[in-house]
Amino acid sequence: MIGRKHTGDENGTTSYECGTPINKNGEILSIIIGNWSDAVKESSSKFECPDNSVMIGRRHAGDENGRTEYLCGKLAN
Repeated sequence: MIGRKHTGDENGTTSYECGTPINKNGEILSIIIGNWSDAVKESSSKFECPDNSVMIGRRHAGDENGRTEYLCGKLAN
């Protein structure tokens, strides 16, 4: 996941942009799927995946005060 866009209120539309991870030699990297994060309040959250990991999932329920969870995956050769 390399981008996210949301328009409107809690009933609006969210879209995601995805990409393929590659190393400096242009080789495609594998992703080892991790675990979902603990839920956080969307309006007061900032989330970053650990080093050598990428965000591969996001789920949210409700409005800006609803709960959001994130899924990271570790990059592997």
